[in-house]
Amino acid sequence: MVQPSSSVPALLRLAKSVAAERREVLESGDTAVLLRHAAEAWALLLLTLDGNDVRVGLVADGAIDTLAATALTSLDSIDVNKCSIGAHPSAISELVGLVRRGGPRERREAATALYELAENRRHAVREGAAPALADFAAVGSARAVEVLGLLAKCREGRQQLCKIPSKIEQVVLVLNWICSESNELALETIKAGI
Repeated sequence: MVQPSSSVPALLRLAKSVAAERREVLESGDTAVLLRHAAEAWALLLLTLDGNDVRVGLVADGAIDTLAATALTSLDSIDVNKCSIGAHPSAISELVGLVRRGGPRERREAATALYELAENRRHAVREGAAPALADFAAVGSARAVEVLGLLAKCREGRQQLCKIPSKIEQVVLVLNWICSESNELALETIKAGI
């Protein structure tokens, strides 16, 4: 049984164990202790494996401040969390930064999180997601192409995409994605002579 205000090592040990013990950590109210120890955020990722109620609780407890793209990808699978994550002052910019500067796995996870946060696409465009994703798409990321397609569904996204020097293949992939998702945009593309 978790005692209130347990030590960080004890909480980490429980967070790494079976689902019932992770549930005890959550019910004890000590997730805030783990949130204050961002270096141990991977333990919080394990807690996100225990279902939607847990994910909503972690966001409510302030998990956005300390979690990386992998955990955000898990947390943003719940619709109510998408708005909270998107409204957080640094979540989108941190994800864009990971797409820009992360290793291959971090870039992929950050692009996936941005994909899941699609209703925040205007915010993502303002944070510089379009050029970062275009660079990632240039090295073969299909997920980056998908996110670029989502960004292109808003006027701001289309404006930013027009400013990015792109290879023909990337443009064709994004246009294909856009046109397959929206008849209106497909007609616009035809009218533009593309």
